[in-house]
Amino acid sequence: MAAEDDRPAKLRRLSRLRAELPFTHCNAMAQFLASVKRDEIPELGSRRQDIRDARELMVGENTPYGKLHQNMIVGQHTVEICSPAAMLRYCSALPATQPLWQRALELPRPWHIIIYGDEIGAGSALAHVQNRKSWGIYWTIAEFGPQDAWFQLATMRAKTANDIQPHGLTMLLDASLAQFWPDQGRNFSAGISLRLRPDGATELIQMDLGIYIEPLQRSPHSTQD
Repeated sequence: MAAEDDRPAKLRRLSRLRAELPFTHCNAMAQFLASVKRDEIPELGSRRQDIRDARELMVGENTPYGKLHQNMIVGQHTVEICSPAAMLRYCSALPATQPLWQRALELPRPWHIIIYGDEIGAGSALAHVQNRKSWGIYWTIAEFGPQDAWFQLATMRAKTANDIQPHGLTMLLDASLAQFWPDQGRNFSAGISLRLRPDGATELIQMDLGIYIEPLQRSPHSTQD
């Protein structure tokens, strides 16, 4: 009975905590509290700079294909991206991704890359001016199957893409494709070295373009076939 009597007080504390914080999705809040209950509270994180530094440390992880986050040039703009080759190399050793790899390894090669672009509305859908819209470029491997396993490659504000001449969105898409098949250096068709074996040994996996889902009709100025 005592535990039941304590529940309203605990719920009020939870409600006060949510009210004191910036808007947080209920699922995110529940996951955060479960993590705090399960693990120790991080010693750092009370400052935004700490959170920013933690992010920079993670995305600066080095792989044989460079850091996880790199830059690509779109027109006159430098866009921060998550390098596909570096991300695959890093994720190939993670336990959570092993079911995906094991399924794919049963299928013939080359594997096939699916690339998808879409517009993201980060602001309020009812806002009069949608100045936070962005283009997002995502990709996955077809041999992973129907699982929800999409990687994000890049984002760019829609206004920035519109301002790039002659065709900013087309240039963003072409630059994204070039991350898989550059004019020089190792490309996905030649193979990416991944750590897919239990003993940590690497294996060279060849991948070609399978499906390219375009967000808009491409311009004839595009350099890609």
